[in-house]
Amino acid sequence: MDAAGPIGAIAPIPAMEALPAHVRAVVDSFAKADAPGAPLLVPTLYRHIAHWPAVLTLVARAVQPRLAQGVFSPAIRSFESDMMKAAAELAARHGFAVDPLLATPALRAVFERFGQVIPEMVVIGSFLRRLLRKA
Repeated sequence: MDAAGPIGAIAPIPAMEALPAHVRAVVDSFAKADAPGAPLLVPTLYRHIAHWPAVLTLVARAVQPRLAQGVFSPAIRSFESDMMKAAAELAARHGFAVDPLLATPALRAVFERFGQVIPEMVVIGSFLRRLLRKA
């Protein structure tokens, strides 16, 4: 829980096709592909913020240059490493095993893809929280 109190309701994720063109362009500017030609993935953090186009534009100005410069990369790698260790400890402690029939290549691809995006979103979300506290 944050010092300001518990988080209220989070804005729902709007459908991309429901966004005005200028807002969708900003959201799309955050889209990433795992590899050339791979499908694009828009991290949902930016879709949640799309309800406030002026804030989304400010977020793009604050975040995109820092992403391009690798400013967040050390924190993202550290968070990812910490979470991988925590997940391994939980799996070992609770004897968790996935049925091999469920561990399909498609399911592994989903985990891999989101495992790369979620740490970034946590770091960016923390950065934005601090940034907005200063405002």
